[in-house]
Amino acid sequence: MGLGSRAATGSVQVSAIRTPVGLRAAPVRAGRPSSGARAGIGAGDSPDSVLRAARYGRPLMLAIIGGAPQRFAPLVALYRRALEQLGRDTLPVGVHMPGHVAETDAQARDDLWPHFRTMYDRIGRERGWPPMTREQFEALADPDGALAAGSPQTVADKLIRVARGLGASRIDLKLSAGTLPHESICRSIELCGTEVAPRVREAVLRSLRQSLRGGDKSLVGNSAYRRYLKTPDDKQFEIDDKRVAEDARYDGLYVLRTNMRLDALAVMLRYRELLKVEDIFRTTKSVLDTRPIYHQTNEAIRGHVFCSFLALVLRKALEDRLAAARVKPEWGALLRDLDRLQEIETEQEGKHFVLRPPVTGDVGRVFQAIGIALPPNIRDVEVAALRD
Repeated sequence: MGLGSRAATGSVQVSAIRTPVGLRAAPVRAGRPSSGARAGIGAGDSPDSVLRAARYGRPLMLAIIGGAPQRFAPLVALYRRALEQLGRDTLPVGVHMPGHVAETDAQARDDLWPHFRTMYDRIGRERGWPPMTREQFEALADPDGALAAGSPQTVADKLIRVARGLGASRIDLKLSAGTLPHESICRSIELCGTEVAPRVREAVLRSLRQSLRGGDKSLVGNSAYRRYLKTPDDKQFEIDDKRVAEDARYDGLYVLRTNMRLDALAVMLRYRELLKVEDIFRTTKSVLDTRPIYHQTNEAIRGHVFCSFLALVLRKALEDRLAAARVKPEWGALLRDLDRLQEIETEQEGKHFVLRPPVTGDVGRVFQAIGIALPPNIRDVEVAALRD
């Protein structure tokens, strides 16, 4: 969702963070032609990440998941000063934040709360955060918080306020929260497209008309404004009604564009695979304890990606075999049942035995489907050693 706004100025205090004098632009590698894509660099509240985005000449995408979004204003100012010092053109700033849209504020918060807490607490166990309280959740959903949850008007007002405060030209809402039911997510997406987006667009156009009447041509550098402008001559800009109408055509619609030669149904099915990929990566990072990892070297980054991708391939191979055997276990329940599958070594009357507890759930069917025999319930350690 694109948003237009004036860059944050005035009373914002940015003197506490200063651009390093020795900042240098990153060299461009030869032999890599540009594809035209403007991939941004994500950052939290780390000045180093912000400076990295400026150094590589990439748009900045701020991940705001807690606190007040306006506390990121000094980082935006730091990013713009760094670009200026490096002799780079102004680049767009975007924001990524969680949200949920319902018919009323109360419904949106009540629907989201238990599922948002589940997601937050799961991540918190990995990062050392305390469990979330309802008071903390309500503070996030308040006008100055980082959670855009409420009615279409409430969410639109927050997005506009965040965009203007941070000079952002793009805000991405994460509308899925842990165990939030699929129907609620679909309704939230529908309201976001049919009611929030038109309100935000109208706010952008009102601000743009006011700026153009005042002769402020500097705002055309904002990509959210530029998309609605045309230049009938070399001296003035005006709003292009055709572009506005074209942009409104897609309100409430989800458009998939691909360069593959597939029919519409195949494209949709392939795209839905992304949800499975994202779920697999979340599972591998939590189950394999590969998150959080603070990478310091390229080798560590490659190793992290390799392990995650290897786990993805193994799970996909397992799912294919289970599908062929018409076994459809619930993944979370299967993992819990597999965790209970243990071997216990014990001694009785001078003899050593290895005990296996009974399998639960779909574990037996899964082992049978992939052609692996379960070990016996009781094994004599000495006999087992002789066999090995």
